[in-house]
Amino acid sequence: MKNSILILLLLVSTAFNSCSSDEEMQTPPFFQQENPLSGYLAAANFTDKITYTDDNNNYEMGYMFTPKVKGKINALVINTPDVVTALRVTIWDVATQLPIRTESVSVAIANTNTTFPIAPLLLQKDKGYAITMNTSDYYCWKQPNQSAVDYPFMVGNISVDFALINMGPTQIYPTDGKTVNAYFGNVSFKFQRTL
Repeated sequence: MKNSILILLLLVSTAFNSCSSDEEMQTPPFFQQENPLSGYLAAANFTDKITYTDDNNNYEMGYMFTPKVKGKINALVINTPDVVTALRVTIWDVATQLPIRTESVSVAIANTNTTFPIAPLLLQKDKGYAITMNTSDYYCWKQPNQSAVDYPFMVGNISVDFALINMGPTQIYPTDGKTVNAYFGNVSFKFQRTL
């Protein structure tokens, strides 16, 4: 009887250890962060860059996008042709045209991609968003022949749906500023897929 109990305990212990080892070995997948801006500019053939510093007006500029997977934004990536303090960056819900996140960042080094980590912002699959910045220091990207481009552009897990621009310093969704022959600004983000 003692031998039967010992064998039974040994089998239960082995089965328990085997199950816990299987669970420990199943680590969740790790997804790389994606920045869609360079892929968008390349796909649109926006290779000509015009630089504006201290324009007479501020503009709300950026682009509409749709994640094709569930994910999160972990950081903003900004490039301006001049040092800019208190640069307002907004992430919008396209359906409501309301801000869902506003960040203020200071770009200390001109003409350089600067990454600003933010508290993760969860994004839904197949939902429309936009990212814009408001400044008078920016780049204008165009094709060499300045022709219109056909949207959307798929860049990794992100669909870039339209470029946006509106004149003025007020935080207003750029409803009248869809552009098809240029992209104004250099504002983007680091997106990471989640399960």
